[in-house]
Amino acid sequence: MKQNDRQNNGARESTKDHFLGIFLVTIAFGYIFNYFLESQLLGKILSVGIVVFIVFSLSALQGSLKIITYSLLLAAIVIFVGVRAPIGEWLDGVRVNLTLVSIFTLVPLLGIPVRLGGYLESLKYLFERVHPKSSFVFLITQGLSHALGVVFNIGTISIVHYLSKAAPIQSPRLLVSAINRGFLSVICWSPYFGAMAVVLSMQSTKWGTILPFSLGFVLVSFFVSFAVDWSLIKKSDASFALEMSATKEEAHIPHLNNRFVKKKVIELFLLLLVMMMLVLGIELFSGLEMAIIICLVALLFPLLWSFFQRNHVTYFVELKDHIFKTLPRMRKEVVLFLVSGFFSAAFMKTDMNSTLINLVNDIFGGFTIGIAYCIVLVIVLSSIVGLHPIVPVTVFASSFDPSLLGFSPEYFSVLLLSSWGVSSTISPATASSNLLANLWHIEVTTIAFRWNIKYGIIMAILLPIYLELVNI
Repeated sequence: MKQNDRQNNGARESTKDHFLGIFLVTIAFGYIFNYFLESQLLGKILSVGIVVFIVFSLSALQGSLKIITYSLLLAAIVIFVGVRAPIGEWLDGVRVNLTLVSIFTLVPLLGIPVRLGGYLESLKYLFERVHPKSSFVFLITQGLSHALGVVFNIGTISIVHYLSKAAPIQSPRLLVSAINRGFLSVICWSPYFGAMAVVLSMQSTKWGTILPFSLGFVLVSFFVSFAVDWSLIKKSDASFALEMSATKEEAHIPHLNNRFVKKKVIELFLLLLVMMMLVLGIELFSGLEMAIIICLVALLFPLLWSFFQRNHVTYFVELKDHIFKTLPRMRKEVVLFLVSGFFSAAFMKTDMNSTLINLVNDIFGGFTIGIAYCIVLVIVLSSIVGLHPIVPVTVFASSFDPSLLGFSPEYFSVLLLSSWGVSSTISPATASSNLLANLWHIEVTTIAFRWNIKYGIIMAILLPIYLELVNI
């Protein structure tokens, strides 16, 4: 009898997972269709679907994620009720982070072509021949995440996660930290991230004028990232050396030869390059937004590549696993994104921005570096409690005249963008941290608050100092 009950419960859970996966994919497709159709009716239908998904998934929340999500949801409802917002604004509010959720749902498919190629064994063999130090692996992982993140956005996480399985170090903390920090530092300068569009659209400055200063801060972030985890890197080197000495007589992959390994590594490099050039080419010639391009490429390129490789059977197996297994496990993170966006929409209805301006001017007057630290602190603290950085950054960018604060437009733009990137590393609400938590089966709060908090605090302290030193 008990066995039958367990089987029935398992069947119900499996059915629920299948429903959630299909529901998420449907919402993502709805976002794509609505982008081209611009239908108000479809937008409302999507909003209702999102509400159903949130209600259906709230029971799965646990721990700090549950507290943050429920708090944001309750606060948003109170604000909307308090300002007597019409139902249309409520429905628009639940779609604020629909773009982010669609990317989060579809872009991991970009990892399928990499997995289809069978590159992992060749990379493992290469690492065994080279015996790189943990410091080198850490920097390469962070650099690769940064380079791919410029084009692939959140899809970078799934690609580098798969490739990291070949790394000689398997410390989750080192690998997750390197991937997360490398990817999020792209926010500081990439023209393909929403952060840049938000800031530049509201400031009288151009991307080219802030690029050198933003890239300089990225270099600082790489140095700090390496420094804060130096003790762990040294420990990893020591344990790896012991492991190698114990197994030095064994040939882990004796059937591979150097020519084959070289061919596979070059093929992997070309595959990544083709995907990057495809995204950039479509963006250049089509005029479509980068978010929609990435979603379309994530849907179509892996399918076409699988037929090119004559391995479409494996592709459909991977696709099925993504929809019916991976996506249902990610529903808690998706709910947090949707609720965070809903709260963002509600917050923008308040008059907090004018109150904040008056408070800053009263406290700091003409003390510019103090104002800079105040802005960084607000963005970082709001991110820690689960608020997406787009909310405080939008408030600052739209409400503050940098000249009245003693800032140049370039100074203010780099301050906001870099604060966005830094705060994202210690926020439990960012897509990258949540995807990494899902892939490594780690609590997102562990990544944000335990592994990255020291890095985030140091970067937040250094940011205004760096801006003063470069005299922007």
